[in-house]
Amino acid sequence: MAGAGGTLGTAKSLIRARWPLAAGDALWPCSQYRTLRNLRYDPIKDFEPIGMIAESPMAFHRRKDFPARNFNDFVAYVKTNREKVVHGHAGIGSASHLCGLLF
Repeated sequence: MAGAGGTLGTAKSLIRARWPLAAGDALWPCSQYRTLRNLRYDPIKDFEPIGMIAESPMAFHRRKDFPARNFNDFVAYVKTNREKVVHGHAGIGSASHLCGLLF
């Protein structure tokens, strides 16, 4: 599912596929339902989970020249340099987006 955090591919699968399937993180239906407006489908009513296909821990990554060398240093840096930190993620409502919002 590509585009708009997976919403474009999901909408196409509901329209075109006889048996639409969607793959995403465990938060996918809830995060789309609560964060996106004007969806062409209801992620809660139109889909239901049928099984786990993988476990994927979230991790923070940094450029090699970033001053923080570990997670504690990172938290301290963010607290004192909030305006300098940019958060990259996979799209609104994605697991990487929601995890980044914890800061």
